[in-house]
Amino acid sequence: MKSITTLLFPSLISALSLLFTSCGSSPGSVMDDMISEMSAMTTILEGIESQEDFDAAKDDLEASQARLKELGEQLGESDATDEEKMELSQEYGPKMLQAALELGNASVKAAEFGFTLDPPNSTF
Repeated sequence: MKSITTLLFPSLISALSLLFTSCGSSPGSVMDDMISEMSAMTTILEGIESQEDFDAAKDDLEASQARLKELGEQLGESDATDEEKMELSQEYGPKMLQAALELGNASVKAAEFGFTLDPPNSTF
């Protein structure tokens, strides 16, 4: 099994890089949605104790990953000033990092049943 650092690094870099890409008209709400989606995935993953659990949760997990990518694209499609990007980074960076770490930890456990965590698209 890969170390947690190896599994988390691409996801963390991608999640944090979203903070430095362009942001939408309501970047705070998009960031909140991303954090909420990551928390929801973590909850699902923490409930996986068997292959049957994973198979039952697979569609929900795929939908959550698709939603995260969609949210990342929303951030990338709008413009923000460097100052706005810095404010987003300061306000949401620690929350995003914590959510990503929790998601990564839960992903490691579910990996034995076939789960893979796709990093969000980024332009970083």
